[in-house]
Amino acid sequence: MPLVRIDMWPGRSREVKDTMIRNVTKAVVESIGCPPEFPDVAMWRDHPVASRAALRLLGLRAYNSPDCGPSPADVAARLGSFPKLLVFGEWEVAPPEEIDRFIERVAPPKETLTVAGAWHADLKGREAEIREWFERSL
Repeated sequence: MPLVRIDMWPGRSREVKDTMIRNVTKAVVESIGCPPEFPDVAMWRDHPVASRAALRLLGLRAYNSPDCGPSPADVAARLGSFPKLLVFGEWEVAPPEEIDRFIERVAPPKETLTVAGAWHADLKGREAEIREWFERSL
């Protein structure tokens, strides 16, 4: 699901904001056919600094700014020549162009696995396949 940012002037009640979030989420799900699961929107609205810190722990950036660290694509070339399995969800948070740039910059040997119907860090039952890759490659 894409990230939808809505800025509002102060003064609306929490109930009004929650209704708007539900309606926007429903419209996006129906428009592009993605699953409705996504991190709690309230976290972004109520705790933006904590949200950015949590994303950094996952290796993601909320904004392209120096305080959020370098892009994964910017540091991909620093990975050594050991075997790498690059696992992505079909519904990744990062834009496809950034993922493609990251994959392109990672030095071989590398394999890519895209997990259908998954968000970032969701394996959807593919753990055995990944375990086999580790046994075969390392």
